[in-house]
Amino acid sequence: MCALAFKVVADEGRKLTYLRLYSGTLHAGDLLWTGNRNGEERVARLFRMHAHRREKVEEAVAGEIVAATGLHHVLTGDSLSRPEEPLLLQGLSVPEPVVSLAVEAKGVDDRERLPAVLEKLQWEDPTFRVHEDAETGQTILTGMGELHLEIIVDRMLREFGVAVKTGRPQVVYRETLRRAIERHEIFQRESEGRVQQGEVTLRLVPGPGGSGIDIRLNPEGTAQLPPLLQETLRQSLQQACAGGALAGFPLTDLAVEVLQAPFLPGTTSEIGLRAAAQRGLTLAARDGDPTLLEPVMALELIVPEENAGRVLGALQQKRGRIEGMAVRGADQVIRAMVPLAEMFGYMTDLRSATKGRGTYSMEFSHFDRAPDETLRRLGVG
Repeated sequence: MCALAFKVVADEGRKLTYLRLYSGTLHAGDLLWTGNRNGEERVARLFRMHAHRREKVEEAVAGEIVAATGLHHVLTGDSLSRPEEPLLLQGLSVPEPVVSLAVEAKGVDDRERLPAVLEKLQWEDPTFRVHEDAETGQTILTGMGELHLEIIVDRMLREFGVAVKTGRPQVVYRETLRRAIERHEIFQRESEGRVQQGEVTLRLVPGPGGSGIDIRLNPEGTAQLPPLLQETLRQSLQQACAGGALAGFPLTDLAVEVLQAPFLPGTTSEIGLRAAAQRGLTLAARDGDPTLLEPVMALELIVPEENAGRVLGALQQKRGRIEGMAVRGADQVIRAMVPLAEMFGYMTDLRSATKGRGTYSMEFSHFDRAPDETLRRLGVG
């Protein structure tokens, strides 16, 4: 049996997971293995959905779409199969969020209910993320655009009755390195009568655009580490990459190779190894000529032909790059690449330039090197 969770919704406060079965038969009460999370979940009930009406069923076969309850940790894009025959589907491609928004509950009741509401919204939308700023204590929402986060805030009030105050949307940048760097780091400290020690040698190499983070453990240099400590080392490096080195934005397009991580029985500890890995990566990244990457959006605009020149001029002022133009009836279709930082409030500008007749759509395309003026504005230039 193999199924894909393609949609998760909060229905009357409960989690309802929509499944598409690709093979086999699924019964209510079956124990399933979640390939993306290496865990097991038990299906409580199965329903065949007819709009908002549910029809309870005891089984579903390949080709059917059903809704299931009881899958508490399954999210959109997860694969489900039998524990004795584990399978992993390709799943869904989820882009990283590119805009952040600070929110604060308006009242005491809102503050108490806010965490549960945000959790339910994250069930439904894999591109929506929530975290707490460690320095300010603010709740930060991140998503795919200004409109995306506006709809999230509106749903919080309309569907859940939770009112929040919001700050200004902020671009979520990324950090990367411009040159390769190696670093040897040793951590040693005595705590509660025991020596906590860890030692690593790291090599950081910039990767091609869109390559993300690639963490590799050299088999020769890390062979002595027990499997549990190897996993600790990977997690520590991943966390250090998420914290960045320049302005606190996540690192990306970077290959992190652990050249050496010696294991001394009775001395090397999990705490020591974690501290050495995180400190070593952060300091190495700072010496690797770090810089910022900004998200670039792919735009498609439909504007009246007589206003096309004015719209093109405005796009160029926003550091836009025109990719192509086409005629569609009396309108011009313009395709362009524009940094997201230049797109806040653009709908108002477009309506003004086209007397309300222009429209546009945009989606994330890629990250590109941020200009020097952006580095100076963020205090890292």
